[in-house]
Amino acid sequence: GALWNLANNADNQVKIAEEGGIGALVAAMRAHGSHADVQKNGCGALMNLAFNDDNKVKIAEEGGIGAVLAAMRAHGSHALVQESGCGALWNLACNADNKVKIAEEGGIGALVAAMRAHGSHADVQKNGCGALMNLAFNDDNKVKIAEEGGIGAVLAAMRAHGSHALVQESGCGALWNLA
Repeated sequence: GALWNLANNADNQVKIAEEGGIGALVAAMRAHGSHADVQKNGCGALMNLAFNDDNKVKIAEEGGIGAVLAAMRAHGSHALVQESGCGALWNLACNADNKVKIAEEGGIGALVAAMRAHGSHADVQKNGCGALMNLAFNDDNKVKIAEEGGIGAVLAAMRAHGSHALVQESGCGALWNLA
């Protein structure tokens, strides 16, 4: 949790990366794959670190995308792991190369699975829609999202959370990019 909180600051995002924090996070997530709180906090820290464009690249280079997806797969029933995992993928998918890598590593299916498993959890839905929105800026991903049930997942999120403006915002963005 400490790096997650520290990474909520732009200067700290740079400092954490310079000090080897990305590699340390990925190593911790790999070493403690069965520990849901390690995965939740690791994904959350990577999510915040990925607000920095250079860190998006470093996270991918150091295996962070795979670590996030492994966390999501190992803890499918844990809503907070899914929330922070979807959030990390949302931020990481702002980078063109990461869009491709996330899709190649099965990220679209992981996002759709998270959204289906946690339909009543607004933040999972918001972050899942946001990640699909960013992934859909890639034409190949648009096809994969449709094939893997992403359109239905976005629509289900919007229907289930009609009064939640941020779910609606990311859902509309996803549909816009998919159209």
